[in-house]
Amino acid sequence: MSVLAAERLQLGFGSRVVLDNLHLQISQGDVLSILGPNGSGKSTLLKGLSRLLPPLGGIIYLNGRDIQQQSSRLVARQLAVLPQTHQAPGDVTVRELVEYGRFPHQKWWRGPSREDDAIITLAMAQTGVAEFADRPVLTLSGGELQRAWMAMAIAQKPATLLLDEPTTYLDIAHQLEIMELVSALNREQGITVVMVLHDINHAARYSKRILVLNRGALFALGTPAEVINREMLDEVFGVDAAILSDPDGVPVFITRGLYPKAKAGGLRPSKLRHFSANNCIKRDRCRKGLIGWASDLSALAAD
Repeated sequence: MSVLAAERLQLGFGSRVVLDNLHLQISQGDVLSILGPNGSGKSTLLKGLSRLLPPLGGIIYLNGRDIQQQSSRLVARQLAVLPQTHQAPGDVTVRELVEYGRFPHQKWWRGPSREDDAIITLAMAQTGVAEFADRPVLTLSGGELQRAWMAMAIAQKPATLLLDEPTTYLDIAHQLEIMELVSALNREQGITVVMVLHDINHAARYSKRILVLNRGALFALGTPAEVINREMLDEVFGVDAAILSDPDGVPVFITRGLYPKAKAGGLRPSKLRHFSANNCIKRDRCRKGLIGWASDLSALAAD
């Protein structure tokens, strides 16, 4: 059964249509990354799926029911959303921020229960923020703050998590920290994840499926191996790239430049061979595979 689905979906603002006639099925346990150039409708789609933006046409289903016909509290019990930008009062501590995630489950006349306290404590432990639970959120680094917001979303106990560019403004180490956390939530708790990403290689490594938007329409939908190819990168992003496979068989792309300039320069992509380490018994230690991988990189650099 689909936890989220869209039929003939049209989204936009006023008379401006951003996405049109989109059909989508997201199953329980999926990890779906949304890719596309700026202005393609990625964040707009996430707003529609989260009920923050009413459709201009079509319908969105959350667990089989029209999401627009469900109350905000009921929706919040089923899915959590982390937008691109979020702001909390400066004097709020990390624990107080995480407590907000329990609001959809509480009665207005009482405070947190013992169950709420246990869920909050567990969410902080899972995201590694328990050690600074009493610190104001304004004192946190970028990576710490993103994990604190993630803890709030986990405390909501959602079956589905929607993330809008969760690694924006983070250095590479903190980006990987967040992506590993998202992967663990899906793997260990079965949480369905839908996220907007700009890093195509992150999408390839951490997604089960990838959806590509271009010019307000669905361009491609499938596994990373099916979607990430030179044709897509050329037509959607306008870049010329080599597509390799890392020792785990995950596609990795390396840009060679903007496509029109690359073609004018007479580059020869055919020189690159497509390496796969699927036959390695222990991929992470496959010397042959790693040598082949390094050779492909050397060939690209020397071209």
